[in-house]
Amino acid sequence: MNNPTSWFDAQRQGKRFFLVSVEDATIAGLEFDASWNAFSLVLEYADGNIRVVGCDGGEPEDQTLCRDWSWVVEELNAAYEEGRVTEANSP
Repeated sequence: MNNPTSWFDAQRQGKRFFLVSVEDATIAGLEFDASWNAFSLVLEYADGNIRVVGCDGGEPEDQTLCRDWSWVVEELNAAYEEGRVTEANSP
């Protein structure tokens, strides 16, 4: 099995979030729930840890902001809060 963090280190180029195909994630050695039936994954790579933020898998009737895409608002709020805290702590 490949080492996912080494693949992301090579791809990083200052990025924290990635949009990758399921095929690339598999090639990189990332393990995830294959039952998602996803084509693409949104991944966060920070401090050597990889986290699946979201995916585009799911049933067509579930592809709404209040169901399969409800994670987007939570992630936007978390990113905003992180930026706010960082800005407040900057000299």
